[in-house]
Amino acid sequence: MRFRFRLGVGLDKPRLNLLSIKFPTIHVNRKRVASDSLNLIQIILTKNIGNEVCMRSVMVVFSVAVATILLSGCEREKPRQVDVKDPVKGIQALMTRLQTAINAAEPEISPPSDNKYYTEWYKRKIYTSDKMQFDVVKTNSVVSPFLGKIDFECNTRFVKGVSLDEVKDTPFTGTADTPCRVTYAYQDDRWAFKDMSCLKLTALNPNDFQEISPDTMGVLGQCRVIANSITSKAK
Repeated sequence: MRFRFRLGVGLDKPRLNLLSIKFPTIHVNRKRVASDSLNLIQIILTKNIGNEVCMRSVMVVFSVAVATILLSGCEREKPRQVDVKDPVKGIQALMTRLQTAINAAEPEISPPSDNKYYTEWYKRKIYTSDKMQFDVVKTNSVVSPFLGKIDFECNTRFVKGVSLDEVKDTPFTGTADTPCRVTYAYQDDRWAFKDMSCLKLTALNPNDFQEISPDTMGVLGQCRVIANSITSKAK
């Protein structure tokens, strides 16, 4: 920053011409401007200019300095952009992965059991449809600030027979559709499996769901295992 002083004709002391001063502008670094303005005041005072023009000059420069200091104080550092994983995108990815994993499951064959639904040899292939939807709910929990819910169908194609040879090479003859809902908890920037529930087989109410326990066998148990396993890669 440069300062120019114009000498008055016939005066012993220099007269400061305010129009010739290049005052600092606000578009530069504000802290630097404040510092330069204070230096300008010191220069004026050291010149020992004791007239009225000098005092006005000091007041003008002082006002500029105070204004720029205040503006500098109001300036705040912009917050850093934190790379926070998006829970909504995460649950969308889980829904896609769930659909892919269920449809890619290999057929399974079960021998007769005490379960009234599996009294014969039973070959099944689980699948799900495109009728899937998700929701993300904010909670008051610090550990799990979000819950993600995925509604899907745990469907199966099946064939029954009296022997393994009978069902092994026989095409599927029947289908069964079961609406289900899997719930995930958002913890440490990733989704973790919480539980899975499905519509009761004897339900009269379309919202009458029951939780599927870890030891559940058959179609619903297979869907639960897949819904739990896909979280190992989900974030």
